[in-house]
Amino acid sequence: MKASPQKASKAKSKVKVTPKSKLKAGLQKSSKPRPDRSPQQPKRDRSKKGPDGLTKDERHNRFHRKKPKKGDKSTSASMGSKKTPSGGSSLSHQELQYPPPATPNLAIPIPSYHIGNDFSECETARFSILYAQVVQWVSNWGGLENWPIALQKQYEEAVVAGPVETDRWYDDIWNYADEGRMLRAYFAELHGSLPTAHSRVKELYRREIEAMASLVRGITIIETRVPLYGDSDIAVRAKIRREVGELPCSDPPSDSSDY
Repeated sequence: MKASPQKASKAKSKVKVTPKSKLKAGLQKSSKPRPDRSPQQPKRDRSKKGPDGLTKDERHNRFHRKKPKKGDKSTSASMGSKKTPSGGSSLSHQELQYPPPATPNLAIPIPSYHIGNDFSECETARFSILYAQVVQWVSNWGGLENWPIALQKQYEEAVVAGPVETDRWYDDIWNYADEGRMLRAYFAELHGSLPTAHSRVKELYRREIEAMASLVRGITIIETRVPLYGDSDIAVRAKIRREVGELPCSDPPSDSSDY
């Protein structure tokens, strides 16, 4: 069925047609930038400090800083937290009260060590005393690295002084080696209880190994270098004389031959 002409004319009358001139004018108006209604505010100086003595950035960082949670190891590590000695960290020389190395002495000191059993209950205190004496023993003559040169120089000076001084020098050197052997023997003893913390036991063991290695190295230098200086017979006689003097006294041999 076709619509009647009256109804079609009414529908056309309801639709409003916008002229092209008005559309073009509207597009031109919309393309223009809108003016800023509010005036432009000046930028604030962020470096200016407030009454609390902080800038705006510092104040923001302080109050919005991420706090580490309990048990967050990564955050606590980044914050620079340190473990206590009881927590498993390695011990330093100051914590075990190790003394600094002694001043090198170019003379021939033969110190007498009196180490008894009167120590505290902890083995660490006893080892601290032994460690101090080991440091003193290896620090003479400029340290172990300088021992071969220093011993050679001392031997040459003793030879210039005469045979008596040479024999005395050999005796002093062999006695000095005995001092090192005596210190080395003390490390085989245990007169106190070990520390309770596992980390302290490991540190004590490591320091004892280092001290033992230094003693063995020093004794080896004396035993291998000294016999090579000058007349080896003099060195051998001095060593035999020292060893014979340590033997216990025995009855003189009898002239009678009892078989």
